Amino acid sequence: MASLGRHHLSKDTSPYCQARARLPKSTLQNILGAVAQKAEQRVQSHWRFHDHDVKVADGTSLLAPIPPRTKRPSPSPPSSSRAAVSP
Repeated sequence: MASLGRHHLSKDTSPYCQARARLPKSTLQNILGAVAQKAEQRVQSHWRFHDHDVKVADGTSLLAPIPPRTKRPSPSPPSSSRAAVSP
């Protein structure tokens, strides 16, 4: 990139994180809402599924509680008539 007259990008994300931390959460929410509203206004009717909006959710960052273990142990598989032998 230096040969094209561009500077190398730093791998240090600290300045970005610091700048983002200074932005009020409400500002980011307002920007997101405005972008989403504008995008929804631009949706063409033939993009809709049977004239309904399609909602997409990303659950990759959701956390779910780990269910408690049952008090009874899981049933053991039926034993085979032949004993397992290690090589």
